[in-house]
Amino acid sequence: MIRSVIVDDEHDARLKLKELLMHRCEGISVVGEAGSVDEGRSVIEQCKPDLVFLDVMMPPGTGFDLLRCFRTFPFRVIFVTSFEKYAVEAFRYCATDYLLKPVSPVLLREAIEKLTNDILRQNSQRNLEVLLNWDQNDPFGGQTIVIPHQCGFEVINLKEIIYCEGDGYCTHVILTGGRKVLSTRNLKHFDELLTPRNFLRTHQSFLVNLYHIKSYNSPDSQLRLTDQFLAGVGNAYRKKVLEIFRDLA
Repeated sequence: MIRSVIVDDEHDARLKLKELLMHRCEGISVVGEAGSVDEGRSVIEQCKPDLVFLDVMMPPGTGFDLLRCFRTFPFRVIFVTSFEKYAVEAFRYCATDYLLKPVSPVLLREAIEKLTNDILRQNSQRNLEVLLNWDQNDPFGGQTIVIPHQCGFEVINLKEIIYCEGDGYCTHVILTGGRKVLSTRNLKHFDELLTPRNFLRTHQSFLVNLYHIKSYNSPDSQLRLTDQFLAGVGNAYRKKVLEIFRDLA
């Protein structure tokens, strides 16, 4: 059973959505609801749902303000709103779906089916990741990594990854040959997974493959990488970056 929370400042909208979920969608229950950003944060922390149905405009705040209250969130998000123009920003937060009011029962059911399939696929990804990275005694681990994204996952050779750039709750994985993958995992996930495997955190937003570093520009505090990409070096990371290269020199 998928446990859900509804966060919407309109009482009638919450009631209608609950009725649709009860009568049109199987395998999902509503364990809490809230009418504001502050209430939503409290309810989510208390109920620990698998899924949050989230409105965008909830004066004086927004659904995005609520998401920014969490450094990471172990729940999926389906936006339910009257405003189509916020869809792009919603998917930057790796939303499972974006439904417009009045909510279509058919589209709602499709969104729940998509969520269920995503959960099943994620469980399979975890099993595959264990298989691919089983040799943890090797300081560089295996030679591949599983990168989950909106449509499934890709298995990527580590040497293909030039750098990773954090973007809110997602990560842009930049590959050789000009290819990019937008992963549904945050940069912290990749930092923990790749730092022991020849990658270096150089900035709050950048994780760089040492194999692809070509030079360092001190005045601009930037690393030049393969394919002319640039990665910033933050003040908090500069000393560590320079120490590593002094050790390698």
